[in-house]
Amino acid sequence: MDVTKRRTSLADVARAAGVGLATASRALSGNADVAQATRDRVLDTASSLGYRPSAAAQALRTGRSRTVAVAVGSPIAADVLEGVLRACTRAGYQVLLQEVEALAAGTGSHEPDPGPDGRIAITPDGGGPDGSPAVTVGHGTVTVSVSGRHADGAGVARGEAAATALVAALGAGLRA
Repeated sequence: MDVTKRRTSLADVARAAGVGLATASRALSGNADVAQATRDRVLDTASSLGYRPSAAAQALRTGRSRTVAVAVGSPIAADVLEGVLRACTRAGYQVLLQEVEALAAGTGSHEPDPGPDGRIAITPDGGGPDGSPAVTVGHGTVTVSVSGRHADGAGVARGEAAATALVAALGAGLRA
């Protein structure tokens, strides 16, 4: 007996709210062309049904994956990675881990399509001379490099700084 429950779809929300598919989509995306009463009904219905927007569908529509790829080059980088994870999660980004070689080559085997909005490279010699994150733009993406070499207790802060720099660059529209 198969008891798996299928995921609630946008069509399910539209049907239950008594609106068309396009209206439900516009209401959930915050489009101003939807009356407030209708928006509230759609949002309430979506919440009660446990609807979660499809990240893949949103990526297709916007051309943005809301994913940041992170490459880890040393064991000490775990503290830096913890900071990256904290800051990216706060900013609404998913984090994808990659090998440094795959990041450098842009050949991550499990990258979403579209690819990551930005990249963070945690390497022994990454970052600026003072240990601050270094931002570069090229090959269609923004990359922030940060040092993962020193076990100085500042790894989490360096990781948060790298992710914050990347999110700020993306928010400012910086793309190559």
